[in-house]
Amino acid sequence: MPRRFTTMRSFAAHYEFATMFAASADLVTLHDLDGTIRLASQSSRAVLGLAPDELIGRMPAETFLRTEDVPQLAAALDRLRKGADTVELTLGARTRTGQPQWLETRLGAVRGLDGSATGFLAISRVVTDRLETERRLQTQLERYRQITNAVPGMTAWIIDRDLRCRFAAGDRLRPIAATPDACVDRPLAQLVSPDRFSAVRRHLEESFAGRSSTEESTGPGGQQHWSRYLPVTPSSGAIEEVLVVSLEVPDREQTHEALRRSEASFSSAFDNSPIGMAITAPAGSVLRVNDAFCALTKRSREELHQGSLSELIHPDDVESNDALIGQMLAGEKRTAMIERRYLRPDHSVVNAVMSITLIRDDEGRPLHLVTQVLDVTDRHRVEAYLEELALRDPLTGAHNRRALDVELSRRFAVESAGPSIGALVLFDIDHFKDVNDTFGHHIGDDVLRHLVAAWRERLRRSDVLVRIGGDEFVVLLGDADPEGVESVARDLVTLADEAILTVTGVASSVSAGMALFRPEENPAQLLRRADDALYLAKRAGRGRLVVDPTDSGF
Repeated sequence: MPRRFTTMRSFAAHYEFATMFAASADLVTLHDLDGTIRLASQSSRAVLGLAPDELIGRMPAETFLRTEDVPQLAAALDRLRKGADTVELTLGARTRTGQPQWLETRLGAVRGLDGSATGFLAISRVVTDRLETERRLQTQLERYRQITNAVPGMTAWIIDRDLRCRFAAGDRLRPIAATPDACVDRPLAQLVSPDRFSAVRRHLEESFAGRSSTEESTGPGGQQHWSRYLPVTPSSGAIEEVLVVSLEVPDREQTHEALRRSEASFSSAFDNSPIGMAITAPAGSVLRVNDAFCALTKRSREELHQGSLSELIHPDDVESNDALIGQMLAGEKRTAMIERRYLRPDHSVVNAVMSITLIRDDEGRPLHLVTQVLDVTDRHRVEAYLEELALRDPLTGAHNRRALDVELSRRFAVESAGPSIGALVLFDIDHFKDVNDTFGHHIGDDVLRHLVAAWRERLRRSDVLVRIGGDEFVVLLGDADPEGVESVARDLVTLADEAILTVTGVASSVSAGMALFRPEENPAQLLRRADDALYLAKRAGRGRLVVDPTDSGF
C-alpha cells in the first residue's frame, strides 16, 4: 500500500476520532496493546494542557502519567489483555503547567473479529476538586474524632436531611452500637429512643433552617446531657448536614448523696474527681477545691482559699454570675447549669460548663454551694472552627453569602444609629464562561483564587470580601468617605483585570456597581441599587465601575 495513502488514512482516522469526541469534556484516548497512544481527543488541551499531537505515538508514562501510577496502569492493561472487558482506576496526571490532576479513568478493550484484544479505549474524567473535597472532609472528620475522644463524656454526630447518621464519635455510643462507625448510615430513629427522637428532630429542623440551638436533657440512667446543634453550610449555601455535639455532665445528686453519707467517701470522690470541684460559702469565699479545679484555673489551693470564686470568673461574666447566685440564695433555684469563662493568671481564658447546687441545712438556711466545672474549651474551638467554615467559600477563602447576610445585618444596625459610612460594591467577571470554555474549569478556579488573593492585598481591615456566586463578588467597604471608597473600588477593578491576565495570558475585565450605605434602607434595597449600577456598567461596555446615580456627591 503506498505510503501516501497510509498517511492520508491515518489523518482521516484522527479527524474522525476528534470529530466523534469533540463535544466531550472528558479526555478520550485510543491505545495499542502495549499502551502507546494512537488517537487523542481535543479535550487533552483543557485536561492536560497538551495538544493531541503531543500525546500520539507516545506512552502515557512519557507524557502525563505520574511515575508512581505506572504499575497500576500496567496491571489494568494486563487484565484487559487476559479477557476483562473494562477496568476502572484513578490515576495522577502531570499537566504542562505542573498543576497535578486526578483522573477517574475507565479502560475498555477493543477487540477484533476473533475476540482478542487489539487495543484499548480510555475515557478519563477530571476529579481533582472532588477528591480534594473528600480529603478535606476526611481530615475534618478525623479532627472531630480526635477532639471528641479527648473530652470525657463527649459524643459527636453528623446527621443529614434524611435523618441518617453520616459520622459518629465518642465512647458513650457503645450502648447503641459496638463502635461509633457502626452508627454510620443508620437512621436516627434506630439510634435514640422514641421520646428523644421527637425532641432531637425539632432541634435538627431548626438547624436545617440555619439556626444553631442548645439542649439540656436527661439520659435513661439519669445522666444530664448538654447538646449543641450546628448547621454545616457547604459552598453551595444549602444546609444538608447538622453537627450535634453532646456532653455528659456528671450527676450532681450522686455527689450530694456522697456528702450526706460520709465525709470520708465524699473526700475520696471530691479530691480524686477528674472534674473540677469547689465548695464556696454563700458570700462567695472558697472553702475547698480539688486538684482538677486547681489545674483548670492554674492556681494553688492556698491562692484559691484566700479569694472568692467571682475573682476567677471572666470580668464580662461576673455580673450575670452574681445575679444567678442571688436567685439561688433567694430560693428561686436550687441548681443551675451554665457556661462561664475562667481567667487564668496568664490571662488565658477557659470555657467551662458549671453545675452549681445550693446546699441548705435542716431549717432551710444556705450552707454552701457545690460547683462542678468541666473544661469545654476544645468544644468551643470546634464550634468556632465550624462557624468559620460555615461562613467561608472553600474554593477562594472569601466569605460566603451567609457571611454577607450576617455582616449586612450588623452594619445596618450600627448605621441606623449614626451617619452613613461605607459602600457595597458588586463585581462580575466579564465573559467568565469563555474563560472556562477556553482554558478549562481548573484554570477558571485559578482565576478566582488569584483574584481574591490580589484583592486582599488592597482591602483594609474594615472591608469584607464575599463570593456570592460563580464569578460574582461583593465587597463591603467601610470607614471612609465616598471618595475614599470609590478609590478603593476602582483599584479593585484594575487589580482584577491584572489578575485575570496573569493567569490566562489573555486580557479580560470585570464590571462593578457601587451603592453607598443609607441608614433608612435595608440590605435588600442596598443590593438592588448596586445591582442596578452593575447593569449600567455592563450596558456601557463592561470593564468599568458605575456608582449608583441616586447617591449624592457623585
